[in-house]
Amino acid sequence: LRYTGTRNGKKEAYMSLHHINAKDVFKEKNEAHYRFHEHIDPDQYPQVHDFYELVLVMSGRLKLLVGDASRMLSVGALILIRPGDIHTKKDLGNAKHVNLAFPSEVLEGLFCYLDQEDELKLLKKEKCAPSVQLSPGESMILQTKMRQLALLLSDYPRRINATLRGLLAECMINGLFL
Repeated sequence: LRYTGTRNGKKEAYMSLHHINAKDVFKEKNEAHYRFHEHIDPDQYPQVHDFYELVLVMSGRLKLLVGDASRMLSVGALILIRPGDIHTKKDLGNAKHVNLAFPSEVLEGLFCYLDQEDELKLLKKEKCAPSVQLSPGESMILQTKMRQLALLLSDYPRRINATLRGLLAECMINGLFL
């Protein structure tokens, strides 16, 4: 599969575009997929998926290409990759980051529950993926909460899912999505 897109006004051909589907990521009713990255495998990019993904930079610097936009992310940067966002990650120096992926229905249901459907429409229409720069304290708290999800036993998907929803609601209240 070849993908052709534009970057900086120039057409470019990419190697294969990696499609990742929620049905292959979220197993046994667990709605959270946590992964800590110390290295970036360039063979996995560019990629696109049908679920949301939070990326939190824990150390170093990370270059994130989302569509035609390029972002330089440093420690404490939190960005939301949306379903359909074609993206590539590049390590710019000792980048360590966390990915927290979750099905579209989870975040969209949370927007509805909080009576924020108009904000959801804006989130989906925005050209650039939303991001915030967290303070060192906020970043540490979020890292800890994300790590707690990874430590929960997969035998308790309801607990994992409830913890995920609480974390996402907190992110919403603190300004990432609204």
